[in-house]
Amino acid sequence: MKNKLIIICTLTIICMLAMTGSTYAYDSQGLSLGARYHTEVANMGGVPFDDNDWSYCLAYEYRTQAAFWQVGAMWAPEASLDPDIENVITPFMNLLFYDKYVEAGFGILDPYMLRDEGNDEWGDFSYQFIIGLYIPMGSVNLKVDAYLPVYDWDIFSDFDSKNIEFGAWLNFTF
Repeated sequence: MKNKLIIICTLTIICMLAMTGSTYAYDSQGLSLGARYHTEVANMGGVPFDDNDWSYCLAYEYRTQAAFWQVGAMWAPEASLDPDIENVITPFMNLLFYDKYVEAGFGILDPYMLRDEGNDEWGDFSYQFIIGLYIPMGSVNLKVDAYLPVYDWDIFSDFDSKNIEFGAWLNFTF
């Protein structure tokens, strides 16, 4: 458990340090607030989400001319298929490429499940492919994304649209 936390923190610090050294003229930073709809089929990293479960998200974004890093966490107040789970906190890191109104990329995430009886545990590392719409509106921007969580690389041979999750974000640029 401690090793996963150390790895996530180390990767986050390395990425943030790498972002601060950029010299692009179009660099910007922002904070994003969002919500993500989960599906039962996706079963994120061993977390027993059901259809209609939601996570609420907070992320830091660092944008360059063609790509951006998104580092943050999701919080789910429940996981409907396991009543012993009180909350799920999921740190994540995404790299997305964008052009005017379309964004696409990939990310890693690792859920931490807080249980009633105190047997808190990390889930499995998982990956996600992301595609979405980016609607710039000045210093506040709207994003709508579709996520394909990947835990087993056989997902491409067994692809089903029921595996797709959705999210919406408000990004505040500064």
